[in-house]
Amino acid sequence: MMKKLQKGLSLVELMISLTVGSIITAGVVQLFTANSEAYQMLQGQARIQESARFALEFLRRDIENAGNLGCNSNMVPGVSSNFVLNQVNSANLPYEFDLLGGVATGYDGQDTDWLPPIGDLPSTVGGTSTNTFVAGTGIDTSTIVNGTDILVLRGIEGIDLPHFLDEAMVSASDADIKVTVPPAPNNSAAGLGFGVNELILIHDCEKATLFQVTGITDADPILLQHEIGVNDWSNLNDRLSTINVFNTDAAVSAVVTTIYYVAPGTGENSSGDAPLSLWRKQGLEAPVEVVEGIEDLQVTYGIGNDTFPRRYVTANQIGNDTVYTIRVAIVANTIDDVGGSVATTHGCDVQTCYPGETGAGGIDGLQRRAFTRTVSLKN
Repeated sequence: MMKKLQKGLSLVELMISLTVGSIITAGVVQLFTANSEAYQMLQGQARIQESARFALEFLRRDIENAGNLGCNSNMVPGVSSNFVLNQVNSANLPYEFDLLGGVATGYDGQDTDWLPPIGDLPSTVGGTSTNTFVAGTGIDTSTIVNGTDILVLRGIEGIDLPHFLDEAMVSASDADIKVTVPPAPNNSAAGLGFGVNELILIHDCEKATLFQVTGITDADPILLQHEIGVNDWSNLNDRLSTINVFNTDAAVSAVVTTIYYVAPGTGENSSGDAPLSLWRKQGLEAPVEVVEGIEDLQVTYGIGNDTFPRRYVTANQIGNDTVYTIRVAIVANTIDDVGGSVATTHGCDVQTCYPGETGAGGIDGLQRRAFTRTVSLKN
């Protein structure tokens, strides 16, 4: 009996096999691509949520501390008789210590400038510092994104343990102010949060005085000196209170001015571009990038003349009214390109768009979402 010879695939069968295989492969690739895009989209949305949460939390903490001037924060610098500005010329205080500038103010972003103008901000542009108490610690104002707002908050350092006096002052003109050594691990003069020549606040529940520290002796207790000077922000006299003297319930605190703004970050996204970020300058430190992927900041201020806000205005409309609440609106993005089709917030001149995209309607593949929060000033 003859065996049947084995035959190979015919050309038709081979072509059918290749076609079916190609369809299956294309389906797998398409499924993988769709899953990858969905993953990137979900990752981007999670990043938006995370960036917004961090940004709003930073803003909330500093807004709530604005106006903190000790246990009697109702005292108004330059107005209340028991709040002394002990400077040769208190109308010319350094920006970082200027409690007369308002505890919650800012600059309203326009298309090409701000209202009021930002020329008084402590700035360091191209190595040149202007209006800075410490050279090199100013904001590079040339990088702030046009159309975004700038928020300025003032108060004393928000610490859990104030630096109380170790001994009562014998008179309002004591040469040395004796301060209790801060607890470990910062149990030295460095733990006070301020240094020589800085302006600080000595305060209790009855009175407060802004004065310049002219010397510090790191001992136990720590000794602070406050001699009369000649600069505008030097001490006008040795007397630090007009009502009684400061006792051991008084404390000394650093004055802190916090400035928030939006500018390009220092990082790089998947497209090789620098994403916009939320920046903060606090006290005498140089600005720090606090949250990446925040491309817009809009601020309105709830003002009134009694105990609660009656309307919300922009920074240039605050005037002499009291600010009770601050409403911040931010726009967070995915940082990396996830195939989004929403137009950029500030146009292609500021945010790098796809090739061929131009103007305010251009897209860069980022997803965006706006978040709003209203915060009450506690002080």
